[in-house]
Amino acid sequence: MSNLSKCIIFFILFCISFFYYAVNNNTSEYSPGKYEIIDIGRPSENIQGDWYVFSDLNNNGRAAGYYVDANNMSWAFKWDKDNGYQKLNSTNNSPCAAISINNKGQISGYFCDKPIDTSPDGAMEILFPTKKKIVIWNNDDTIQTISDWSQDEVQSLKINDEGTVFGQISKFENNKSKRYSFKWTSNTGIQITELEKNLSSFSYPNNSGEYAGYDYDIENEITIPYFINSDNQFIDLTAKFEKYLSNE
Repeated sequence: MSNLSKCIIFFILFCISFFYYAVNNNTSEYSPGKYEIIDIGRPSENIQGDWYVFSDLNNNGRAAGYYVDANNMSWAFKWDKDNGYQKLNSTNNSPCAAISINNKGQISGYFCDKPIDTSPDGAMEILFPTKKKIVIWNNDDTIQTISDWSQDEVQSLKINDEGTVFGQISKFENNKSKRYSFKWTSNTGIQITELEKNLSSFSYPNNSGEYAGYDYDIENEITIPYFINSDNQFIDLTAKFEKYLSNE
């Protein structure tokens, strides 16, 4: 057998071996077959509603959400593979909703002082004055209150792995809506970011207590991006974005 023939055979065997190894050792995060649909089962008898919303899922496969019963009452629950659906405690049997869960299993959400109108797509629309109280459900089933009862609309709650809660509050003053971003820690309490245009919103925060968002200038119809550092200092990112876009 010539050396050329040996090289060809060796090359063919090498390609077959490499292909076999690649198929059976594909660890790519997005490789085919890595994801599957899992039936999480039916809720237990004490968690019966007309529909259910999974609000958030952490990196450990634990979920948090809420369900709405036949009386239009919203109730918070958590779920994991080993324990299934578990209804979260509520003080004075107040309607409640779980909105976010961190990787340590802490859940942020709120209590309501009366039933709320909801829609099956998960968007909660308050059709009458409803007071809310922001809370944290801890792993030991204790409830930590982080705000008093308020008619301010609470939106976009998020809890990071340090137990810091971020969110958005809409206040109705003089027939106008003003929207503020806020951050809460056990040491500082709620810190509200009051921006010039008062239509602020925030994106997902990090575990260092920082978050980014935007303020909206209705008069000029422009969005003003900003960054809040861990010391709650406001940084206007407009100039940086303009410089970036000018280099496009």
